[in-house]
Amino acid sequence: MVRAALGEPELPAAADIFEHGGDSLLIVRLLSDLRDQLDVEIPLADVLSEPTADALAALARRRQAERSAGADADADALAAELAALAPEELERLLAEEEH
Repeated sequence: MVRAALGEPELPAAADIFEHGGDSLLIVRLLSDLRDQLDVEIPLADVLSEPTADALAALARRRQAERSAGADADADALAAELAALAPEELERLLAEEEH
């Protein structure tokens, strides 16, 4: 993605984007593409502190892992809440949802 945006197919993944013709507008476009393609939000400031393809990929992976962990925690909390309900209460709630 970074290589294509810069038009440098041989760009090393650890290369500084700014040193290879990139600018903050390019970074913003890359972040928008990541948001659209991977459903991750990466703050511009995080990329500006280390503007490389490697760092951008690591940030995207970390955001995806955080989102996944949050979803797992939500599911675990819901399962625990449902397990704590009396069977009659659970049946009542399910019957309400059917109507």
